[in-house]
Amino acid sequence: MARAARLLWEGRGLAGVETAFLSYAAPDVPTGLERCRVLGAAVPGPDAPGRIVVLPCFPLPGDEQERLRLQTEGWGAAHPESEVACAEPVGAVAEVADAVVARYREAVRAEAEHRVAVH
Repeated sequence: MARAARLLWEGRGLAGVETAFLSYAAPDVPTGLERCRVLGAAVPGPDAPGRIVVLPCFPLPGDEQERLRLQTEGWGAAHPESEVACAEPVGAVAEVADAVVARYREAVRAEAEHRVAVH
């Protein structure tokens, strides 16, 4: 995710890109949003509207989008001076799901070959 965030940031004129995670890893979404605020992303300036955009990256559709929206709205309500919005998810398309399944099958096949080679 950090590599994808860096690629998103480079060459696009964005003030910055921070990674955050919905569950199981740090930083969580409110912490990531707070870091953006502290770094000045939500402060309007002559060349920027002062906006934080949350770009969800979910490989498959599910309840995560709603959880992310609630966390983003909760943080925004606690920081009315900051403009924050959730974009549509990146990755919730059939091609990404196909790639995930293909990678899974490759991993299973490699594991099976490794077990045969070890015995």
